Amino acid sequence: DWKAVDNCGNTIHCQQSILHADTKAPIINCPPDITLSCNSDYTPSKTGTASATDNCQTTISITYKDSLGKGLCIQDIFRKWSADDKCGNISMCVQKITLIDNAPPILLTFPPDVNLNCDQDLTPALTGKPIATDFCQMSIEYSYNDITSGNIPCNYTIKRDWTATDFCDNTKFLGTQTIRVTDEINPKI
Repeated sequence: DWKAVDNCGNTIHCQQSILHADTKAPIINCPPDITLSCNSDYTPSKTGTASATDNCQTTISITYKDSLGKGLCIQDIFRKWSADDKCGNISMCVQKITLIDNAPPILLTFPPDVNLNCDQDLTPALTGKPIATDFCQMSIEYSYNDITSGNIPCNYTIKRDWTATDFCDNTKFLGTQTIRVTDEINPKI
């Protein structure tokens, strides 16, 4: 409210309206980009949370939305953070979270050592095979290498070394199975 008085005592009044508008967006700070193992917790409590300041308000709403990039062995998550000051001013930033499958399969069960007669099937169909799991991939390939020692075909031993490899070429030695082969059956005459 303004009042003006001249030297003769004449007075005039007027009112001035001042409109204060918040047109400046908050200043947002994204957490740093981060790389984790594929089985890691990548929630904001583990990867960081955005922060924001505003020139007019103390209450700022901070939200995020994730979008996934393509990839199996390396998976990128683009976390888009938004800061809203409730006057319609919004700032955004993007945090990149990279998940890498660098973990080999984990052994669940391993086949026991076996004793077989020389005329029995020596393949894993009879002798058994290991079972493994993988945190990141469902596909696991099993392979084995046999080292034979002893008197073939009468009495010998097969040391079968098992390995498991996931889709991303992470390989783990699972163990050695011992297969003892004997010939205890008399010939027929």
